[in-house]
Amino acid sequence: MLTSSAYSHRYDGRYPLVLLLCDSNPFSIVRWFEHALYDSVNVISVYLDVHEWFVKKFSLPSLLYKLMRTRLSHVKPMPSEPDVVLLVEPPIKLHYDLSGFKNSLKVFYALDPHGDGAIEGYKKCRVDEYDVVFVAQKDYLHTFKEIGCEKVYWLPYAYDPRIFREIKNVPMRYDVAFLGFMNEERRTILEKVRQKFKLFVTEAGMFAFMHDASLAYSMSKAALQISNRKTLGSRIFEAMGCRRMVLADSIKNGLEEIFTEDENIVLYSDTNELLEKLEFYLHDEEERVRIAENGYRLVSAAHTYRHRVRSMLETLKLKVPYSETFH
Repeated sequence: MLTSSAYSHRYDGRYPLVLLLCDSNPFSIVRWFEHALYDSVNVISVYLDVHEWFVKKFSLPSLLYKLMRTRLSHVKPMPSEPDVVLLVEPPIKLHYDLSGFKNSLKVFYALDPHGDGAIEGYKKCRVDEYDVVFVAQKDYLHTFKEIGCEKVYWLPYAYDPRIFREIKNVPMRYDVAFLGFMNEERRTILEKVRQKFKLFVTEAGMFAFMHDASLAYSMSKAALQISNRKTLGSRIFEAMGCRRMVLADSIKNGLEEIFTEDENIVLYSDTNELLEKLEFYLHDEEERVRIAENGYRLVSAAHTYRHRVRSMLETLKLKVPYSETFH
């Protein structure tokens, strides 16, 4: 039985409260980040696409705000306002009036600045009015500063080790796996890969989300990344989390600040080099496994979404009284 003295000894502070505003897509990066938030802080999630009618009509459901404040005021020692209002890649790009939260930090996390019309959408959200802005793609930091955001930080994608992990004792059916949506550039490259190697690819009708993605990587000797508009994609982290060597096209955008070529990742500059390196590493199993293990150790030690949450909280100078995340 836990005595009151033991309880008072263990209780050494209040966990921050975060009001998370995002979409409800079960397969999005937002979900992994939300799960990591729940590991570290108190979270109230509001899924904007579920409340689309209210969002369009009232900017955000003001009735919901009032209800939340009323509920929190009756729950002690909870604050009457959250410590942070965090808007993550809103599905509806418009101005969200957060002025009612006078004592809360207003934080914006832009996950897809490379998307069509994304920057104009962020301008509609008036990102320059937020206290702090995080951006998933480093090359776009200057763009947000040009918009007028004063405090802008790079917070790249990562992976969730509870989902993306090596599945043991499955048959090794493929030489290389590519997971992601299809466009003409990717289709052209993959067709050349398919002519020489056993390829797993998510064509129309074939999906590999969550644990199924881990299975696809686990059944393949290597993983292929073809960047979308030179972005640092989440599949790199996820495949490494599954203990697979990653071949990725050589881009900037922070990639070389996280990974080291031929140590924990293999980079290629064109399709011919990709085919040559894939041929080499498929025959040199020892070297392929070495790079895969180095990649796994790197991402598991520093690039999970729990690490991203920790980085965000530290940037916001929010202290968590006790959490394994911070040890």
